[in-house]
Amino acid sequence: MPGGRLLDIKEPEAGLCLDENIYENTSVIQRRPRTDSRTTTPPRSAAVRNDAKPPLPPRKTSMSSLTAKSVPLKLQEKTPATKMETKCRKLKGEKLSGTAVVIVAKTTLVRYLSQLLLKETSDSILVMDVPRELKDYFRVGDQWLKVNDTMLKNVHFARDCVRMSDKPEIEITLKRIPFGTICDFQWNSDNVDDIGLKLQGNEIERVSQDGLAHRRGSLQSNDTTCLNSAGLRCNYVITEVNFECVHPDATTEQVWEMIKKAEGIVILILHPVDFRTVQRGYDIDENDVYQNVGRSSNMRNGTF
Repeated sequence: MPGGRLLDIKEPEAGLCLDENIYENTSVIQRRPRTDSRTTTPPRSAAVRNDAKPPLPPRKTSMSSLTAKSVPLKLQEKTPATKMETKCRKLKGEKLSGTAVVIVAKTTLVRYLSQLLLKETSDSILVMDVPRELKDYFRVGDQWLKVNDTMLKNVHFARDCVRMSDKPEIEITLKRIPFGTICDFQWNSDNVDDIGLKLQGNEIERVSQDGLAHRRGSLQSNDTTCLNSAGLRCNYVITEVNFECVHPDATTEQVWEMIKKAEGIVILILHPVDFRTVQRGYDIDENDVYQNVGRSSNMRNGTF
């Protein structure tokens, strides 16, 4: 260098390439390995690969699908017919199981206990009439067995057990309509002739083979026996229509009016014809003779 001193410039080592990319991996500086383009085969593109699949078209999202996902499905409300079917199915299950336990608030049961008509007949304590306030718990024809854990001896004792209970809720163990049966069928018309029943009051005098009560409800004329030990064949009487009590002195027109109110399904609870006789205030003595013991004041006259 003119007029000056040449500086000693150290040449780079032969093994160090200035054009190599140097990168830091954690705390150690490393060099990227070389790649020889002459020996490395570049990857084949998807367009020329034999196993390549064609690209899927973009999925179209319609407004209807977005709306269906964003709006939750509303649960279908139960219709009166569906509720009746559920209630009937439960009653049939309790009847088949032999016994059922009904839990009633003591205040409710004591308040309407005087209107709940219980009757001793055939060595059983049977329900003969049910007030509206207790119709969700008892059926006409139910047999009471126990109040809480106490076995029942007679009607008077059963009522005392209810009143003297120290529990806020009372458990009644019973048999569901042990002397009765259930006839249910779908009915969606206004023509009562489709049902196929000839009634006299609440007594079924004849069942048509072409009617719904026979074809769907499997009902036959003279298909039951009397409550007494004679075992005579007898007709049925209708004691409830869609879980509404039928008065033993109801007229034919009154019974049909109750049936016409049914919505989609008819549920008839039936008992032997002499069950109505006991409802009317008669009893069965040791010789299977009906004796008039007087109508109870608890029986509601002409009400449903």
